[in-house]
Amino acid sequence: MLKQRGMSLIELMVAMAIGLIISAAMTAIFVTSTKMKHEIDRMGEQIENGRIAMDWLSTDIGLAGFWQGLEYTGMSDPALPDICATDVAALKAAVPIYIQGIDNVTAGTAPACLSDVKSGTDIVAVRRASTCIEGDSGCNPDGIGPYFQASNCTPPAEKSDGTAGVVPLGEELGSPNTADWYAVATATPSLALHKRDCGNTTAHPPDFPTPPNYADVRRYIARIYFIANNDRPGDGLPSLKMAELHGTAWTISTIASGIEQMQLEYGQDTGGDTTADSYVTAPATVPAWRQMVSVKIHLLSRNSSPSPDYKNTSKTYVLGGTTFGPFTDQIRRHEFSSLVGIRNPIGLRGG
Repeated sequence: MLKQRGMSLIELMVAMAIGLIISAAMTAIFVTSTKMKHEIDRMGEQIENGRIAMDWLSTDIGLAGFWQGLEYTGMSDPALPDICATDVAALKAAVPIYIQGIDNVTAGTAPACLSDVKSGTDIVAVRRASTCIEGDSGCNPDGIGPYFQASNCTPPAEKSDGTAGVVPLGEELGSPNTADWYAVATATPSLALHKRDCGNTTAHPPDFPTPPNYADVRRYIARIYFIANNDRPGDGLPSLKMAELHGTAWTISTIASGIEQMQLEYGQDTGGDTTADSYVTAPATVPAWRQMVSVKIHLLSRNSSPSPDYKNTSKTYVLGGTTFGPFTDQIRRHEFSSLVGIRNPIGLRGG
């Protein structure tokens, strides 16, 4: 019969030492992989927030000046609008100023309708009509104005039956007063401009509806984009925010957190060929704003939390000719830039 033997003390100590070495190695691998995962998450968050911010700005700026075919480029210059205007008269007058901005805002020059604005950043306001028609499924589910309507009605020079048409001569698009070409209101019932077949009351072709044949109503969209010092109150995380006009009040929401800086250059078409002749910071005159055909958007996105093994002591970022940094912190940053054409005024100018 074989004699049973146990482990010696030396064998036990060797086994324990080997086990400790393996455990230490596994722990180091786990700690390193956890750090790498957190760092990848931080970088992914930074890139994703920058992409969201750039996509949102590019889309809305690209749609600026969409007023349902209204020929606003031929209208006379209004006064420079109050960027925070809410009353109907001011909103109607602001229609030809489809984009408007403030360069390097300071605490004392920030518009009254905005809050917690980060000093040294740009602000841009976009005005346009909604791309969907009121009453369509999913369009403006809150049912909140203001609203916009553009006339398509040019009363004919001659009535086919000698009677008065639905729209008298010299009204809507036939009016010498361009204010009669479109309407802005807080409620849809007060909008009663017409579509094309608006002059005659009889002998309508089969493909035309019966008068009054009102023109489409769309929501009037007024939005202001700015950088705030905080995403949530006191968190110290700068963010891209949007103030949007709902009824007669501005509502502020976050578009993308971690957006630290926004600089904008506006492409000005002074030659009338629908291409930018120069890129400028926010001008002070209405004629200059009406010449804008494109915008260069520059954003600086950052991590929401520091990276323990990273030190940003020398890197700088150039946004629209202005250098930012170096930042003496452990925050990773990434620059985003894009050139966006403002399609609607370009189209109206023949581009």
